Amino acid sequence: MQTALILGATGLVGQSCLQQLLLNEDYTSVISIGRAPLNVKHHKFQHHVVNFNDLAMHSSLFNVDHLYCCLGTTLKKAKSKHAFAAIDFDLVVEIATLAKQRKIKTFSVISSLGASPSSLSYYNATKGKMEQAIIGLGFEHTVIVRPCLLLGKREEFRPLEHYCAKAYPLIKPLFLGPLAKIKPIEVERVAKAMIHYANADNGNKLDIVENIDIHRC
Repeated sequence: MQTALILGATGLVGQSCLQQLLLNEDYTSVISIGRAPLNVKHHKFQHHVVNFNDLAMHSSLFNVDHLYCCLGTTLKKAKSKHAFAAIDFDLVVEIATLAKQRKIKTFSVISSLGASPSSLSYYNATKGKMEQAIIGLGFEHTVIVRPCLLLGKREEFRPLEHYCAKAYPLIKPLFLGPLAKIKPIEVERVAKAMIHYANADNGNKLDIVENIDIHRC
């Protein structure tokens, strides 16, 4: 039996991850940390509203087996590269550092297809640097999930995801062969992959789960 902590439970993948964790009988307790209240009731669920600027003050909440980090934003929403990196790099690495200090066994995080520190895309380069920093912490088990374009209903409007979702039933047959690796992915599958690999008894210290692998979950 396991215990879990999730951050980003109000996001698209985070919502699905939380729902699946609560239904998963392998987890006896699920804790969420966020900036705002969360209207979810379940006998094994606790949600804590915290100030992320003082995250270290809440380190006792990190006494769990697995941590699921589903935080992330976009350059457009963040409005600047600095603000984007403050969330997708600084905050994620701070969370991972606290997790390591609390001896969390498995750290699972959402990254992106094409993540690489040397990428010409600032978004993918930031994700790649985040991955490097987390791997460098040396968790007993690290799970990095790299989805492509996400399919799901957001409260905020993201044009690329919106129009791709509209067109997806028509273009789905095109994603064969080499194009299979960039096939858009349902958020439920991303969450399922995070949980699957976090609990996989494969002996791996590091699992980097590419988009095509997520589709197989």
